[in-house]
Amino acid sequence: MLVKELYVCFSKDFNSLDDELQKNIYDHFFYINYKTVFSFVRNHYSTEDIIQEAFIRVIRKPPKYVNDKQLISWIFTLTRNVTLNYIRKNRRQNQCINIDDLTTQIVDKHNITDMEVMRRCAFHTIMSKLNTLKPTYKQALYLQVIEQLTYKEIAAKLHVTEGVVRQTLYRARKEMRERLEQEWSEAIM
Repeated sequence: MLVKELYVCFSKDFNSLDDELQKNIYDHFFYINYKTVFSFVRNHYSTEDIIQEAFIRVIRKPPKYVNDKQLISWIFTLTRNVTLNYIRKNRRQNQCINIDDLTTQIVDKHNITDMEVMRRCAFHTIMSKLNTLKPTYKQALYLQVIEQLTYKEIAAKLHVTEGVVRQTLYRARKEMRERLEQEWSEAIM
């Protein structure tokens, strides 16, 4: 489905559309948001709940002055805000999101090398430290490192300027480096 079609659908009364079109719109909305939301919560069911909540907000209060070029950015911003609210709510309830699920894999124990074990340990350490960063730092680093987006693409996705992206990434890398150095220096002593 094209962005223009999404815009037309959201500019009309969503409930007046036929069931098949409603399903197609939701499926497209789900598809474009799943990867980003899942990167934060690391749980399929929570990801589905967040996307459903964001979709309900979109159809209840569709954008009035957003053109078709700005729609995707607006959708990402709304979904990101719903995700961050979910994370904040769960942190308050002491239900921290566990990133260990990311590194859980079935491995053939006979074919694993020492280098592979070291690589996985380093990856697990880095990802666990990434999970402790502020949500804005975590999101920016994820988009640059995992999704390999450019500053311009990150800025468009987060609906901020490239300067803000550069500054956020600089601070996120600095904080990440400090945390990793601290953990590794403690491990040596």
